[in-house]
Amino acid sequence: MRRLVRQLAVTAALFFAWVPAGGVRAADPEPDIPLHHHVWGHFAPGAWVRTRAVTVDRSGDEPTETITERLTKLKMADEASYTLVIETRKTVAGRTLEPTALERPPTGYYGENPHLEPIVTAIGDEDVRIGDETAHCRIKRVQIDDVERGVRTVAEIWYAADTSPHILRQEVVTHKLATDGTVVGEPISRRDVRVLSLGAKYTGPDGIERQGAYVSQVFEYPAGKLIIFQLTSDAVPGGVIWQVTRDHDSDQHLRSETRLTIEDYGLEPAANTAVLGEPAGASTGVDEVEAADGSGDPATGENDTTSLLRRRELRDLGRPSSAFAPRRSSLRTVSGAVTRMLQPRSPSEPGLR
Repeated sequence: MRRLVRQLAVTAALFFAWVPAGGVRAADPEPDIPLHHHVWGHFAPGAWVRTRAVTVDRSGDEPTETITERLTKLKMADEASYTLVIETRKTVAGRTLEPTALERPPTGYYGENPHLEPIVTAIGDEDVRIGDETAHCRIKRVQIDDVERGVRTVAEIWYAADTSPHILRQEVVTHKLATDGTVVGEPISRRDVRVLSLGAKYTGPDGIERQGAYVSQVFEYPAGKLIIFQLTSDAVPGGVIWQVTRDHDSDQHLRSETRLTIEDYGLEPAANTAVLGEPAGASTGVDEVEAADGSGDPATGENDTTSLLRRRELRDLGRPSSAFAPRRSSLRTVSGAVTRMLQPRSPSEPGLR
């Protein structure tokens, strides 16, 4: 069951990195979302991103810390699927393990096995309000039946052609699927994805200021719940600048927290292909991230979901190994903005309930 839930989490997460593959059956004449709106689909093979994640596991008698350094490279992308090569090095409780390299099987742009055929249906149009902005969205329903795994995934997606990101909201439900194609029992999992703010900005070493977005995800499954907050940008391969993931058990106790930051990225193949070597190429790594109001010092709030952020500020996520050392990282200003988003909200405010 745990392995199945992990697979479902990966599949549901890929729904947010969105775009339809070729060969889609649909009820409307123009179901496809453009390939260049996908977080990997609009990059050329060779694009790469380096990230560093710190996980504190509290499920045992004593907390343990795992540091995961990862280099993800786009090997191939065509109209139907894309392939990633992922090189990983982990340090568990102070002990560094041997690096590993993995080539993922080709993945369709709905997150599916490319041999599966998503069914896309147009539901209608709706205006979605995010902060002071209103975006006109087309609502799509996507169904993917994986008979071999016995899983049906159904997503409703709010797509806006004129915003970044283009997927402003998603509701994803996964069911067990019988061999005759009927749904069995209650849903296995649910995922709710919402863009909270389109006002985040970050500046690269080239001095160009770009727009980002704050995103929340809630993934519920029988054994617990994952709560994810992200700063995203379509200018970065993979789309994620910064991310916090909290894993809660079914009694809402925090089991673990993972905080991920981007270290560097490039839009051309890395010259050094050694595992976790220092890539050379057209690097455009993140240089600075600012709060939406540009002050760099937004007001902060605190509750039970932000206590770990309080005890260990985001700037302490620095000190990467030499292979992952960025030219300059200034993600600290994001901390206050995200902490502010985690404050309890009134029913009229957007965000997680």
